[in-house]
Amino acid sequence: MMMIRMIKMMIMMMMMIRMMMMMMMMMMMMIRMMMMMIRMMMMIGMMMMMMMIRMMMMMMMMMMMMMMMMMMMMMMMMIRMIRMMIRMMIRMMMMMIRMMMIRMIHDDHDDDDDDDDDDDDDSGGADDDDDDDDDDDDDDSDDDDDDDDDDDDDSDDDDDSDDDDDDDDDDDDDDDD
Repeated sequence: MMMIRMIKMMIMMMMMIRMMMMMMMMMMMMIRMMMMMIRMMMMIGMMMMMMMIRMMMMMMMMMMMMMMMMMMMMMMMMIRMIRMMIRMMIRMMMMMIRMMMIRMIHDDHDDDDDDDDDDDDDSGGADDDDDDDDDDDDDDSDDDDDDDDDDDDDSDDDDDSDDDDDDDDDDDDDDDD
C-alpha cells in the first residue's frame, strides 16, 4: 500500500511539475509575445516617427520652396519696380531737360524780340545814341574806311555831314569809356 501511495504521490508531483512547466512555458510565451508586441509597437512608432519626420521635412521643404518662390517673386517685382523707377527717373530727367531747352529757346526768342523792339524804336528815331552804339559795334571797319575817305576827299560837298558823323562817333566812344 505504501508503494502505491508513493507512486501516486510521484505521479501527482510529476503532473504538478508538468503543469508548472507548462505554466512557465506559457508565461515565457506570453512574455515573448509581449516583447514582440512592444517591439512591433516600437517599430511602428519609429516608422510613424520617421514618417512624421519625413512629412515634417517635406512640409519644411515645401515651405522653404514656397518661401524661395515668394522671395524670387518679390525680387523679380523689386527688380521690375526698380526698373520702372529708373525709367520714370530717366523720363523725368528727359522731360526736365526738354523743358529747360524749351525755356532757353524761348528766352533766346524773347531776347531777339527785345532787340527787334529796340531796332523799331531806333527806326522811329527815339534813341539816336543806341543807334550809334550799334553802328560802332557792328561796323568798325566801315567807320575806319569812312574816316580815311574823309581825310582823302576834303573837297567833297558832303564834308560837313561827314564831320558831324565823326563828332557823333567821338562822343559815343567817350560815353563807352
